[in-house]
Amino acid sequence: MNIEIGGELRGYISEVVTSLPARVPRIFVGFIESFLHTLAFLITAFYLMLHGRTLVSRIFHLIPHDHRDEVKHVMLQIHRILSGYIRGTLLLIPIMAVLTTIALWILGVRYALLIGIISGVVEILPIVGPWSAAAFAIIMALFQTPIPFGSEAWIVAAVIGAVYFGLRMFEDYVIIPAVVGPAVHLHPVLVIAAILSGAAVGGVLGLFLAIPVTAVLQYVLRWIYTKLMDDGTLPSVHEPS
Repeated sequence: MNIEIGGELRGYISEVVTSLPARVPRIFVGFIESFLHTLAFLITAFYLMLHGRTLVSRIFHLIPHDHRDEVKHVMLQIHRILSGYIRGTLLLIPIMAVLTTIALWILGVRYALLIGIISGVVEILPIVGPWSAAAFAIIMALFQTPIPFGSEAWIVAAVIGAVYFGLRMFEDYVIIPAVVGPAVHLHPVLVIAAILSGAAVGGVLGLFLAIPVTAVLQYVLRWIYTKLMDDGTLPSVHEPS
């Protein structure tokens, strides 16, 4: 099967191939670094799951007896915040899967439901997920007969890429503040600010940790405020922020 590729797409591919040898060392180092960071995260998460309760119990017994109830309350609220973040993030999967499926179906891409489900799952991964999902959808569209809306390959790739970019922006600035924000008791404005700040400061890792870190920091600041004001009522995440 022959696929007509426009001059613009051919020129872009030629440019990428020409510059690839100079980029290979940097790409390889970045890949190794990302792999090691991911491996360290998985190993740490495994040991925390395996010995987390024992570790927390030992730290808890180091706290003076008079303050244990208060510390226990604070730790419980932080646990609820992190649990809410996980629930909110998982809820993004079906939402984005449905929106992506509808968009691809309108564009006439075959297997829109399958591509939408895969896109919904991988799009919760910062940076890497959306690009991977868009690339997968473009490849599936280009290798179907006939090509969607009877256009050249580069037009199809540009349209699908623009759709995924638009969906990602809609997710970051509308869906996440509306879904994940209430789950961690953050105002939508704070969620958007956290996403922008996390990306600027920590890159991919900053994007991933921005919302839970901001939510926990907000609660800790509220707790410090009640201590400074000598308020005997400890703040709870069930209270309005």
